[in-house]
Amino acid sequence: MPSPSTDLSDTGLTQLTPFNYRGVHLLPSRWQQQFQHTRDYYFALPNNDILRDFRLRAGQPAPGRPLGGWYSGDNKGQWHSGGDIFCTFGQWLSGYARMSAATGDSLLRDKALHLVHEWAAVIEPDGYFFKSRHPNAPYYAYEKITGGLVDVAEYLGAPEVLGHLETITRWAQTDLERRGLLAAGHSVKEGGPQLGEWYTLSENLYRAYLLSGDERYRDFAALFHHDGYWGDLAAGKDAFVKHHAYSHVNSLSSAAMAYAVTRQPHYLDTIQQGYRLLRSNHLYATGGYGPVELFYPADGSLGESLLYLDARRDPDNGIPPGASAETTCGSWAGFKLSRYLMQFTGQAHYADWTERLFYNAMGAALPMAGRGRTFYYSDYLLPEAHKYYHQTDWPCCSGTYPMAVADYHNLIYYYDDQGLYVSLFVPSEVTWQQGGALVRLTQETLFPEADTSRLTLHLDRPAEFALRLRQPGWAGEPLTAQVNLQPAALKPDGRGWLSLSRTWHDGDVLDLSLPMPLWFQPVDVQHPHRAALLKGPVVLVADAGPALTGDQANPAAWIEPIESPLHLRTRGANPDRTFQPFYELPENVPYWMYQNLQPA
Repeated sequence: MPSPSTDLSDTGLTQLTPFNYRGVHLLPSRWQQQFQHTRDYYFALPNNDILRDFRLRAGQPAPGRPLGGWYSGDNKGQWHSGGDIFCTFGQWLSGYARMSAATGDSLLRDKALHLVHEWAAVIEPDGYFFKSRHPNAPYYAYEKITGGLVDVAEYLGAPEVLGHLETITRWAQTDLERRGLLAAGHSVKEGGPQLGEWYTLSENLYRAYLLSGDERYRDFAALFHHDGYWGDLAAGKDAFVKHHAYSHVNSLSSAAMAYAVTRQPHYLDTIQQGYRLLRSNHLYATGGYGPVELFYPADGSLGESLLYLDARRDPDNGIPPGASAETTCGSWAGFKLSRYLMQFTGQAHYADWTERLFYNAMGAALPMAGRGRTFYYSDYLLPEAHKYYHQTDWPCCSGTYPMAVADYHNLIYYYDDQGLYVSLFVPSEVTWQQGGALVRLTQETLFPEADTSRLTLHLDRPAEFALRLRQPGWAGEPLTAQVNLQPAALKPDGRGWLSLSRTWHDGDVLDLSLPMPLWFQPVDVQHPHRAALLKGPVVLVADAGPALTGDQANPAAWIEPIESPLHLRTRGANPDRTFQPFYELPENVPYWMYQNLQPA
């Protein structure tokens, strides 16, 4: 098993461990193609273009073309102007590092290390590394760069880059004090606007501490705790309401790392209760959240957002009417939070959210295109929605895009001393050491286009261990399996996993049945008949048409497959309407995700 220096299993607080981008490979599929396109797109960005604005700020020769958009300062006056903060640079470093670790891609490794080396040449002696006209920008940029440097150090085996993190951290600490934002022994002013997304800083600073052992990162991380907000969540209060959606979900990853480092159980309470409130009050069927990037009370606002989202937005902030969910940033935050929860608790049900985001949010995003064209918002509006690119190039979601796609490698499998956990049913393979045996498991599946998955084991010697398979929340009945074409009993373990323990031999094959029900999920309790159609975990969208009439509890009685299990049409009292997976929709094709249902 891999054992990186930031492996949270070293804390003694974890039940499961992800493979941390090593040992897992995607096999041919839609998701592998999305990863490969993303890798090729970001690798093709010229280094001189990426570095140009840093060099200009430092008065150095700056060959290359401006990237434009949020990266190079022509963002129509919004504070994210990249010429001021280069807001996605650190995230691109993270993407390169994680993708390289997952695939062994030496070209990505070389690119990331070159970018860090050249960027470091513009750092001033006091640690200042960019310019800004806006008070939010320094800590927004510092947070992204911190994550990028930690990832390069960890995933590319380049601990020397932590010297650059030490330099800019020294500047950050000094600048905080200069601005009067810190009092001795006290954290930043909660809710104050001075620091941008300051409440997401603790996570990567704690990671830097685990990686380096340098206590300055641990102590600096503690100053950015969002204790009031976290405390309200831990007490069961819906503290999400009225806050910016993505960043306040991402803040929970800081609470998770606070738990890992401090061992104080109220931080675990924070992320568990936060997840419960998200699932109960704030998630669409896709797993997305945050209409116009905000959280609203659980009073029917989520259902009303499908009709009146444009009336809720600020016309001056550039948010379009169909901004139902901030897709790639929201997926990145959701992937991390659900993974932390699974690590700490071992509970399989947290992967249900991961799976929804995988198929219907990040996995349904339009590909990066042109020079910075980015899929930012998912649109769920009634009576008509469509996929579109953000109006300005290189927005923040162009930073999380490569990280979220790289994360596919870190979501499928987990392990513990007893064996392997299969969390997602995705074409892939994983290699690990089990006792004295080298084991490779290959997962061949067309899921969700088909309802089976075949797991083939390759071992250099027989080994006894457990395979544990997630029992999905959407499954109406327990999964069934065969080993070498003979029925095999899957034993529930009380945590949502179905376990099969035995001595495994080279060539053993486990065939898994994954029957996927057709079902409607209402948008919220106040709108029980405004619902999205799903097949298993996959959200299906319809073409144009009026309200549907039929038994909401039994859609299979009046919606039937036509070309495949995920392509369906209505019948009976309804006019012909066809459904297909949301992830298949291209740009600017109208669709209806939520239906107004009438009883038959």
